[in-house]
Amino acid sequence: MKTKFTIITLLLITITSCVSPKVYKDLEDRYATLKKENRNLQSEYDDLLVAKNKAENELKSVQDDYNSAITDRN
Repeated sequence: MKTKFTIITLLLITITSCVSPKVYKDLEDRYATLKKENRNLQSEYDDLLVAKNKAENELKSVQDDYNSAITDRN
């Protein structure tokens, strides 16, 4: 009796834990899509970070020129 219960329990766990190939393929495709989107967003973030740093450097240069012009004027 105990072995029957154990076998039935193991069988139920095995059956319910399997993923159909269709679901697995769908999840795999979604994962690949999300991974690609993540790479694209990371690339865009890196590009924006470079542009931000360039703009900050340009702003600092303009501010230095402005301060220099104000000092020369006074």
